[in-house]
Amino acid sequence: MSGDEMAALLLKLGWASRELARRLDVRAQTVAGWTSGRRGIPPNLADWLELRARLEDDAPPLPDGWERKPRTE
Repeated sequence: MSGDEMAALLLKLGWASRELARRLDVRAQTVAGWTSGRRGIPPNLADWLELRARLEDDAPPLPDGWERKPRTE
């Protein structure tokens, strides 16, 4: 997996690189190294991210009749 592919999977999952770092309990700089291509992405991590993305693809839609309420900010 390339850094660009990892970044695309993170985008698909709706995760910032900091979220991946939090989930893996690694420094944000480690994730930045992977996504920039400066560091190799561990194969088991690549497999896990690909699995998470496939699960996201297969996730059911929101429940019938569910309506998102507008945010008040």
